[in-house]
Amino acid sequence: MNADREQTLAFAAMFQALGCVQQLAEGGRCDADEAAVVIDAVFAIDSANAESLYPPARLRAGLALAAKQLDRNPGDAVMRMGITVLRLERRLMTNTRLAGSLRDRIGEIERTRAAFGGQHENVLAALSAAYLQTVSNLEPRVMVHGSPLHLQQERTVQHIRALLLAALRAAAMWRHVGGSGWRLFWRRRHWLAMARSLQRLDASMR
Repeated sequence: MNADREQTLAFAAMFQALGCVQQLAEGGRCDADEAAVVIDAVFAIDSANAESLYPPARLRAGLALAAKQLDRNPGDAVMRMGITVLRLERRLMTNTRLAGSLRDRIGEIERTRAAFGGQHENVLAALSAAYLQTVSNLEPRVMVHGSPLHLQQERTVQHIRALLLAALRAAAMWRHVGGSGWRLFWRRRHWLAMARSLQRLDASMR
């Protein structure tokens, strides 16, 4: 398996989840298909293959966002959240108690997902609670900025927390397939080329 391809897909999946977070924070809605693929991946705890979790055809938004960040490094809200998520994932993975608790909670929620689907409000509420009871105990906190009108809606906030878990899952996969800060520094142009190549491949197949 091509390491750059795997790392680019996991990186794009993280940004797809965070792009959905920003859509919800600013407009109260996000694309259901874009959210579904990254939230479903939360439940594939033992999967070791990025492409099986994040097929390029379902990462159009994430690949576009990743290419934007890799090309221009705009320092926007999504990039800031991404940097925080990568740091937070490291903290979570070194805290075996919290990581184990989160894994157990996701296993319990899987039964609800199997019955109702990953986008059901009960699943999102349960993932939100799992995030609050585990990840929220760690620093740094992911700061989400948007419209107070939407950020005061409980269902929107629950959906955002579920997507932050999805971003952490993608970050963990990125790390698992060899992603690191140094590799990002040295392979940035390669990942940009890969993201653009995957975008073109998807467009040619439509």
